[in-house]
Amino acid sequence: MSKNWTLRTIKISKKYNAEQRRAIAAEIVDHIKQRTKEGKGKGGVKWQPPADKYSKAYKDLINFKFKEDITLDELNKYIDQTYDQHYANGKYQATDMIIDSGYGEGFCIGNIMKYAMRYGKKNGKQRSDLLKIIHYAMIALYVNDESDA
Repeated sequence: MSKNWTLRTIKISKKYNAEQRRAIAAEIVDHIKQRTKEGKGKGGVKWQPPADKYSKAYKDLINFKFKEDITLDELNKYIDQTYDQHYANGKYQATDMIIDSGYGEGFCIGNIMKYAMRYGKKNGKQRSDLLKIIHYAMIALYVNDESDA
């Protein structure tokens, strides 16, 4: 990803009029420049579109070949529901205590392996097993980032 973003390098869906496309592109450029100033990511830029009135426009920028946008929406809903389930009751989740004890990375990697190995075996190919793998990978990323901080 180039750090030298300009309005010319960003293509916006033609369903928006020219003024809307310029405004959306300007928002994207400003967002990237701000992220660069904050020094996020190894290349200085960490792409993370804000959830605002242009969210649909941001999705239009990328032609998701493997329907990643739909999967990410599904993953968000799955993660949201985990906070409503029994292991999220109370002030702390068991995962919080495991991470605080210093075993977070191993716990996450172990669960990733568990759900990957059971995928297709226990009750067939459960989509929820794959979502759990991704969720534990996200928690492992959090643990990794926190240990680097």
